[in-house]
Amino acid sequence: MAVDSQVIQTIKDKALLLLSYRDYTVVQLRQRLIAYQFDLLAIEQVLKNLIALDYLSDQRFVEQYLKTAMRKGWGGIKIRSFLLKSGVEPALITECLVQLEQQQYQQLQQVYQKKFGHHPINDHKDKAKRIRFLQYRGFSMEHIYTFLQHYHDNGE
Repeated sequence: MAVDSQVIQTIKDKALLLLSYRDYTVVQLRQRLIAYQFDLLAIEQVLKNLIALDYLSDQRFVEQYLKTAMRKGWGGIKIRSFLLKSGVEPALITECLVQLEQQQYQQLQQVYQKKFGHHPINDHKDKAKRIRFLQYRGFSMEHIYTFLQHYHDNGE
């Protein structure tokens, strides 16, 4: 079944308008275009065209999101969760988080110092509060415990 070129152009125009505001994953843009009740076959054709022209890229979306997440002080768990919900392939997420892993400890330290400064942990309740905060920010328990052990043992 042939798709009308005018319909294709309408979908492409709408997709480009959406992409002019921010990057989307292929899944997100598909969902947005489906919400406008465009023909599914035409949407897929437009998406393939946009990918070929490099107007639509999951890789670029992930890179931009990682920059934002790092600025906000989020950890790997929170980042992975959001990217999975956004429809990014797990292999691409893993590849990007491996690069992030090298910066994870430094990020954890910055977030911790901004929130708690150099105040020592007073008791178990205080320690639990700090751990919950870091978990909420998306850091793994392994990173948190390693950090807390080194940070307070070294008297930083």
